[in-house]
Amino acid sequence: MRRAFKILGWVAAFQAVTYLVTRMLRTGAPDRPDPFADEFTLVARFEASDFGTAAPALRRATVRATFAGVHLDLRDATLAEGGARLDLHATFGAIEVVVRPEWRVVMRGSSFAGSLTSGVTADADLRPDAPSVVIDARATFGAVHVRAAVREGE
Repeated sequence: MRRAFKILGWVAAFQAVTYLVTRMLRTGAPDRPDPFADEFTLVARFEASDFGTAAPALRRATVRATFAGVHLDLRDATLAEGGARLDLHATFGAIEVVVRPEWRVVMRGSSFAGSLTSGVTADADLRPDAPSVVIDARATFGAVHVRAAVREGE
């Protein structure tokens, strides 16, 4: 019993230190990126973030979720001519990305005690010249999920 309390104490101390350090070491990224920026960074720590972009030529986005959840909506964005790249990192958190159903999504990455999932349109059902998004994802005790929006509305 005493050992269990000791372990719980260490876990609570770790969480407190992690919280304080991440609050102090902000990366300088704005809390809320410009929804029309073609390149942006979104950092969420210890809170949920819901962000939609209407970028006219989306090229690159970096999203980091630490002890947080992020919902990234790309349905109103237009991809740059050469496509776009997303760098997604979820640590003790989750990132959900919604893309247009007509986009080709190439997802690669790794997870440790987490998951990377994709529910997008199959390549065989896309036009040969479909715009493409390359996603590099990492999930550590977290999840990254990419899904295509339903054609009508959602």
